[in-house]
Amino acid sequence: LVPFDFRRGHISVRCGYTMKLAVCFRISCIIALISLAAFMLEFLKVRFDGTRESVNDFEKDHICEKISVNKISDPAVDKVVLIVVDAFREEFFKSQPKSFPFITSMMKQNGGLSYTAKVHMPTVTLPRIKTLISGSIPSYIDLLYNIGSTEYKFDKDNIIARLKAAGNNVVFYGDETWIRLFPRSFLRSDGTTSLIVGDFKEVDNNVSRWIDFEMANDDWSLMILHYLGLDHIGHSLGDKSPLIPVKLEEMDLIAKKIYKALNQKSSNFLIVITADHGMSDGGSHGDASDLEIHVPLLFLSPKLSAQSISKVVRQVDLASTLAILFKLPIPTSSVGFLLPELIDQLMPTKNDICLAYLLNLCQLQTVSQAQFQKNISDAITSGAKECHADSRGCPLEDCNERMRKNLLGLYHNIRQRSQQSDSSFNLFSMVLPIFGMLGSVFLLCICIFDIQCIQPKSSLVLAFLLAQSVSLASSSYIENELYVWKYSFVFVVAFDLFVDAIKRRMVFTVIYIAILLTLNRSIEHMVNDAKHAQVEKYFGVWQCFTSITMQMSLPALCAGLLILRMKLYYSHLFNRRILIIFGFICTAIHRLFVTFGYLNYTPVHIVYGMCMSFLLLEGSASSVAICLLLMACVLLNVTYISVYILLLLEEVMLSVTLNMMNRPTDFRIVLYHIFARYSFFALGNMNTLSTLNVSAAFTGVKNYFPIINGTLLLVHTFLGPATMWSWFYRALNKSQRMYALPIIVWLHVVPLLFYLTVVTYLRHHLFIWSVFAPKLFYLAIENTICLVLSMVVSYSVYP
Repeated sequence: LVPFDFRRGHISVRCGYTMKLAVCFRISCIIALISLAAFMLEFLKVRFDGTRESVNDFEKDHICEKISVNKISDPAVDKVVLIVVDAFREEFFKSQPKSFPFITSMMKQNGGLSYTAKVHMPTVTLPRIKTLISGSIPSYIDLLYNIGSTEYKFDKDNIIARLKAAGNNVVFYGDETWIRLFPRSFLRSDGTTSLIVGDFKEVDNNVSRWIDFEMANDDWSLMILHYLGLDHIGHSLGDKSPLIPVKLEEMDLIAKKIYKALNQKSSNFLIVITADHGMSDGGSHGDASDLEIHVPLLFLSPKLSAQSISKVVRQVDLASTLAILFKLPIPTSSVGFLLPELIDQLMPTKNDICLAYLLNLCQLQTVSQAQFQKNISDAITSGAKECHADSRGCPLEDCNERMRKNLLGLYHNIRQRSQQSDSSFNLFSMVLPIFGMLGSVFLLCICIFDIQCIQPKSSLVLAFLLAQSVSLASSSYIENELYVWKYSFVFVVAFDLFVDAIKRRMVFTVIYIAILLTLNRSIEHMVNDAKHAQVEKYFGVWQCFTSITMQMSLPALCAGLLILRMKLYYSHLFNRRILIIFGFICTAIHRLFVTFGYLNYTPVHIVYGMCMSFLLLEGSASSVAICLLLMACVLLNVTYISVYILLLLEEVMLSVTLNMMNRPTDFRIVLYHIFARYSFFALGNMNTLSTLNVSAAFTGVKNYFPIINGTLLLVHTFLGPATMWSWFYRALNKSQRMYALPIIVWLHVVPLLFYLTVVTYLRHHLFIWSVFAPKLFYLAIENTICLVLSMVVSYSVYP
């Protein structure tokens, strides 16, 4: 054992022992990375829509073998226009009827049906497109494809493929994700970029410009229009933006234009208006809040009679319904149910209605392996006037009202059974990585306790952190984790540092701690104000002036704070000081351009170039801290950059207080860990995917570059923890860094180990995808960054 006194910050060890410590630490990081990757691959590859076997595998004398879609007399519709309004949540349609004069009138008078469609997780575009077209429930890994995939073909059975096989044509205009999913499937198409969230108008105009052309053509059966403007407004300006009603009125006019054009030629058409997902309170999406998972599902057709329907259906139900209306086989992986109100009104004959329900029942039986063949036969025989004892003599062509009611009754019973999809996990492939992670933690414990660097008081705080790790099994804790870390930080500062300072009669230290707690309270008020901020407040004259003043003054304040914090006011650091001031002037100019809507990326490109230069030429903790502060001035909005400055001031007070009280480094590590976790949530992040600010990924970037956009999104998301750890790390000497590194990694890996165990145990929990999975994403990304950076830093720390 080699004792080490962190208070004095020096150590004398043999080179061989240091080498053993370095090897042990690096091996533990590698094991943790491999284990995490293995667990995530198994967790993410889960498929909800796996088809078990085909209809042909069932008994030959079963009724499902006697029917086919070809027995339907005629297609119920000749043309369908599917209008997908990205992020069109149900609340918009219900709370703003004045924005939909045409659609509302159709629902009340001339003929239309209105449903509320429930969307599955994750509420992002790519998996929802797959659901709309195939009726399947995609895997959670599609979330990653949605963000970073440029080449991804959807090979499963779907309506587009069925139409093409039947000799019908499909045309598409809108989100280019469709073209990636279905290459060479459209007769005509024109894609728009979905990730340039600052474009509200042109992205939709590029879709609408093709309407007149397609209305004059009769060579298509399905036209798909995917509008992105509403989603872009939500990401950039929030769900309270005054531009949202304007955009909704634009969508209503588009529906009106298409309806009138089609109605002049024929009445045998259907317009479907829906959304891929909803929009959260903050204007984003990705989670399972009611605003994100409930979207309108509207049908317009002259053949429909207006009905007052207040019914919640599933998004997967659309694909099977459209397939039957087109007289096509239901996609083999579909788990959707037909919409009875629509089928009853549009199908040509009563026999076609019964046959449609039978086809859907047989399809559900195929997908779910539900053994209800006898129930289907009973529904037919009990409704038939003349029928043999078995299903062979059932007169399917003679569908009476009783048979139809029996089928509907069975239909609704089976619907209840099939509400929850079967999620199959390979338990061994999930447990094995957990044991690997346990081995990594064991090696880190050897590194930590072998150098005797944990003091008794720090052990109590570590025990408290372990208790918090165990509480990750609570979904309520995950949803309110902000308050846990906030009050944990306040508790340690108030009941440890503050009380100790009073006992030791350290007047200035008491003042510093009081300022620190006041700053913490100010951050709380500012975060609450940011959550309830209204976009409209920036449109007044005085508010605009105030906003401009804030945009210009905040970067200057950051520059001054950085110069004081890093002691750059000495004369020999004049060149470095000038360079930093120039960088913050560029950030101020950039923010001024953004305020006036002037798209000039030169200032922000200069900032990015300076950050790259600092990192490549120096690579020190100080250069990382400078770059993070510059990036904060570029990426954060006015409210959160103010929060960021208060966090920096709080860190200054905390650092001064710990130095004055001569606290050991191990205690500082634990306290900074709590503070870093709190800063993550203070900057607007939560354990939900909807808090990811996609617009930040396109700051200073015109087009979609996955590496650049992904890096900007990561920096914006983890800006708080990265800043706090960089300021803490730069204050340590080399000996302190050598033995602080294992503790920092241990504090990140242990909660991850507990959480992997929780996710494995609760893998069939009701909230596994809505609450536990998003938290796992954040933990996985944060730990990957921590482990990789720790591996890199270890080569400069350990000789």
